[in-house]
Amino acid sequence: MKRLTAVLALALLGTFAASAQVQTGMTDTGRPVYGVTNAQVLTAQTITTTSFSTTPAAILALPLVPAGTTVHGYCKLVWQQATAVATVSFGAGFSNAPTHAYIFSSINTAATGAAAKAYTALTAVGPTIIGAAATPGAAATNYEATFDFTVVAGTSPVLMTMYGLTSDGTDALVVQPGSNCGWQM
Repeated sequence: MKRLTAVLALALLGTFAASAQVQTGMTDTGRPVYGVTNAQVLTAQTITTTSFSTTPAAILALPLVPAGTTVHGYCKLVWQQATAVATVSFGAGFSNAPTHAYIFSSINTAATGAAAKAYTALTAVGPTIIGAAATPGAAATNYEATFDFTVVAGTSPVLMTMYGLTSDGTDALVVQPGSNCGWQM
């Protein structure tokens, strides 16, 4: 009954984006427990943005992290470039500065599994490149980018958004439907 009441209360507050599928509950101590919390790309997203500093292109936003909470999350994005073989980059941004955000990225660039891997620590608010820039082995071929992260929210709640860009605005980065991010708690 506590779980149903908590879900209904949160739904009535309208705290979740329409594209996010969220389940939550309450422990016996009244503290929230997060189950499956994710956001999915429902239609292909074509990104021609070449800089995070001008007009960043959001891929998706994860459900809000409450103040004073530490969460572990993941993203699995399926991506390709539409025509030529330019460089792509992914990024993360926050609505409020997290105390810490630690992100490990692995961006596949070839059918054989070659990947650009990197570790990034963030405390900034705006979109910031995470991981290494990647050049796909072939145009119009799907590749996987995975991100494993821990976010520590400070005194304010944190909304984490994933971004993408291409090094050539005429060669779009396309993020495919079914790509998703979520919190594991």
